[in-house]
Amino acid sequence: MAHMQALHRQQQLMQVAAAQHVMRRQQQQQQQQAQQLQQRRHDEASNQQEKAPEGALQEPRPPPQGGD
Repeated sequence: MAHMQALHRQQQLMQVAAAQHVMRRQQQQQQQQAQQLQQRRHDEASNQQEKAPEGALQEPRPPPQGGD
């Protein structure tokens, strides 16, 4: 029985490691998507500001953090 328990524990550890790996990959993908979304929003906002006539309400935008 002890052998079976050890085998079962090993399988559990492997499943946990695999789950953590999947979660980490999902988090990285979500971060990339969030960054792309922010960049797209920023681009759209600056396009709108260019189109906006002088004197239109423009919220001051902080400079983007860091360079590409």
